Amino acid sequence: MKQIISSVIAAAIVVALAPFVSAHEVTYRGTVVALETGRYAQPGGAVREVRELRVTIVDAKTKKPSERVFVIVDATRVFRGQVTVALADAGITKGESVAVSVDHDKPGDEAITVRLEQRR
Repeated sequence: MKQIISSVIAAAIVVALAPFVSAHEVTYRGTVVALETGRYAQPGGAVREVRELRVTIVDAKTKKPSERVFVIVDATRVFRGQVTVALADAGITKGESVAVSVDHDKPGDEAITVRLEQRR
């Protein structure tokens, strides 16, 4: 009986932790090119504004720099050092070092976290 109960508990733990283990989160490190607000036409004539962080990243394999655009959404957490700040208060500047985490299981490059160095 104990073996059956422990097997059921172990199976429940595996099922509960599966989403966390299967997440494919990747962190890109680079320098900020720009923080822009893009406007995109939607079906029906509406316009949607999207905040985009342009970052220059050096490819680990080819050693060549490339520019990548990350979408900043309301759920994106922005850190200045170890402190969480609002995007408007972060004061992101061109040439600043940044680390952006994205989940590649979701379509697009929607930023989960944006980490900036602490200001001195």
